[in-house]
Amino acid sequence: MKSPASKRLAALVTFLVILLRVQGTKHWASQTLAGAPAQKYLGILTLSYAQNHGAWGSLGATWSPLLRGSLFVVFPALVLLILVVHIFRQSDPPWLEALGAAFLLAGGVGNLIDRVRFQYVVDFLYVGYGPVGTNIFNIADMVVLIGLGCLLWVSWQQRDKPEP
Repeated sequence: MKSPASKRLAALVTFLVILLRVQGTKHWASQTLAGAPAQKYLGILTLSYAQNHGAWGSLGATWSPLLRGSLFVVFPALVLLILVVHIFRQSDPPWLEALGAAFLLAGGVGNLIDRVRFQYVVDFLYVGYGPVGTNIFNIADMVVLIGLGCLLWVSWQQRDKPEP
């Protein structure tokens, strides 16, 4: 992809496809896993439905609805909006930056949709072995981390380049 317009179009298509997949997995989890016993696979992956009213690890789940709404809806929405503006203000964003932004936006918007619709995020994945494991999470969380990793990589690669 050479032109900035084609990069943006590819990023938009990527965003939409991932957002639909993220929402699809949450719908699947709500329909299939809610009320069902946890399902363990390969000894390390557990599928178990959870409603997360807080952030990672249920941080803030007991806070007031106003505080949760401010910190988990308004603030992330502003950050995502700033990312969109940043990408579109660049004349020719690096392809990995556009892709990373698409991933981060899709995951972020996917979780924001849950927070606005339900006041919680649907989580259903747990990875762990013995006493070591993650908090319960969802595909949107993974997508956000992949996007953030791409953006950090681009930033790291550009740190020594002189500004034009």
